Amino acid sequence: MLWSVISILVVGGWYVKNKLIFGKFTSSTWVGLNMARNVFHDNGIGDSSRIEAYEPFSRIGLYRKFLDPAFEESYRGLNDADLLREMKNDSFINETEVSYIRVSELYQEASMRYIRSHPGAYAQNILQSAILYFTPATVYSLAVEQSKKIKVYDVLYSLNGTHFAKNKQQRRILLTLSALPKMVLYFGVFFILISFCVKTRSISSWNLFIMLIIGFVFIVGSFFEHYENMRFRYETEPLFLILAAQACYMLRSRLPLRKHLSLQKKNV
Repeated sequence: MLWSVISILVVGGWYVKNKLIFGKFTSSTWVGLNMARNVFHDNGIGDSSRIEAYEPFSRIGLYRKFLDPAFEESYRGLNDADLLREMKNDSFINETEVSYIRVSELYQEASMRYIRSHPGAYAQNILQSAILYFTPATVYSLAVEQSKKIKVYDVLYSLNGTHFAKNKQQRRILLTLSALPKMVLYFGVFFILISFCVKTRSISSWNLFIMLIIGFVFIVGSFFEHYENMRFRYETEPLFLILAAQACYMLRSRLPLRKHLSLQKKNV
């Protein structure tokens, strides 16, 4: 309980800091940006007068016509290097520029409008994101080039068949196929543990905590993200391995009993 209170205070302090400085009681002000990547995936908007026509996480200069300069000025003098510069080291986009807060809000508003008018299209993208959750972590955009260097190993170990894709459609099919083994494994482990809990009418607080964490990451990732779900799963995989070890033990401990019962029945 003591360590739980300390953890809540530390994380809660992060939320309070963001509320005091940025006016947002949250751990991230990018929700709208991430959401737009999912909502408008395969649903491009051509009207340049609307923010959803632009790729999320583009350089802040692209969004200037949607922004009020007074918002940025209110942060003048507060860590100008990170909050008020469009580029970092003149080489890559500074995505911590403070105006992304307002950009994220605009993307979220646009996403909500689109979801209300096209719920089916959003549901289809949620399904795609849910499948991506179970794909190999080597299909993550920042790991694709590196994974090509270990292509054979990646195919054998991760079952990552996207190395053989020649177009977008083939890549989607191979991504789905590569997700199936992990998907079956996850659902199998959860089924075994839940069945055991139902049978014994009890569940350890540790296992419940792990299941809630994995469930939370899966649901939030599927609804609000499209390109990084496999990375989120990879980061929580050590917790899943704890559940998988218990499921294997439960299966192993039941086998001798089944064999003994079958022998008894045969003898009778």
